[in-house]
Amino acid sequence: MKPTIRCLFATTCLLLTSTLFATPTNLSFLQKQLENYHQSGAYTTQIAYVINQAKTTLQHAIQNNRDHKKLAIVLDIDETSLSNYNQIKALYAAMANVGDTQNTKILTAIGQPFSDTAIQPTLDLYRFAIANNIAVFFITGRFDYDRQGTIKNLKNVVLILQIEHINI
Repeated sequence: MKPTIRCLFATTCLLLTSTLFATPTNLSFLQKQLENYHQSGAYTTQIAYVINQAKTTLQHAIQNNRDHKKLAIVLDIDETSLSNYNQIKALYAAMANVGDTQNTKILTAIGQPFSDTAIQPTLDLYRFAIANNIAVFFITGRFDYDRQGTIKNLKNVVLILQIEHINI
């Protein structure tokens, strides 16, 4: 093997092993980072920024819809339309007592799976779309057994004003 190829091979092996065997970030540290991100307002600010871009795009589509085609938008449910933050935070807090199966924080967080709150900028976009006769489709990675609770949750936060067909 030529010296250049050997050197390249050795460098590649070194990079791969250092990446593969790097010490993972502590889960508690990541949880704290996520909590700080949410509490700082950066989370809400970034969501509002993206939703405003979507609204601007939708306004342009409405203005340029000279053929009067039926327009639509697609919204994800979790952490786009509905916030699961309070449940996630409760689960993180409860994870400190992982071995405690009677932990009331875990049971409370899990026992209220359809109490998510609306994410305000998305709710505003939804209302704008409905007011302009734009079809709104919700998508999710939730399981089929969550369908009825999810629909109820969306209705409770006024993210479903009319139901033609719901396929979650």
